[in-house]
Amino acid sequence: MEDVADSMQRILFLSSPSIHRLLNEAWLKSHETPVNVFNILRLGEPKAERNSMLLQWLKYTEMYRSTMGGDAFSTSKTYQFVLDAFPEKLPSQFAELFQLVKRTPDLKNLGGKMQNYLFKSLVDEKFTPETFRGQLGVPGVTPVFELRKDDSVYKALEDFTVFYTVERKL
Repeated sequence: MEDVADSMQRILFLSSPSIHRLLNEAWLKSHETPVNVFNILRLGEPKAERNSMLLQWLKYTEMYRSTMGGDAFSTSKTYQFVLDAFPEKLPSQFAELFQLVKRTPDLKNLGGKMQNYLFKSLVDEKFTPETFRGQLGVPGVTPVFELRKDDSVYKALEDFTVFYTVERKL
């Protein structure tokens, strides 16, 4: 019976963006954890609508944290959960995802923190802007100024380069 209820919630969630807030409030009232909501939305399955649904799920994690308290599902736990949920993704793909999160008004702060966690781990793994650039798929012969400034790949490379430079000075 629970599978049927979860499927109905997912269908309702997909049916209309105006329903998102109502479902988020209902899930909060029933104390659904972000992990449960992630599973209800089947975000671990490959789907075309994953990014928009993932953004909505991240909004839910923020609502959950503010309602239940900062330690309920911390930013670092959210970050680690996303990494664990998609083990096939490369760090560069997460960097692009976190750029998308940062461009979402309600999630700008969360996206920045998650990106910093990622960049810290990359610096610890001895990534340089050059190795990160290669993983982003930007050929070494492509001048950086030829990339569009609003492109998520450009922004990820720019943000990592700044982060790397600051970390190296510490």
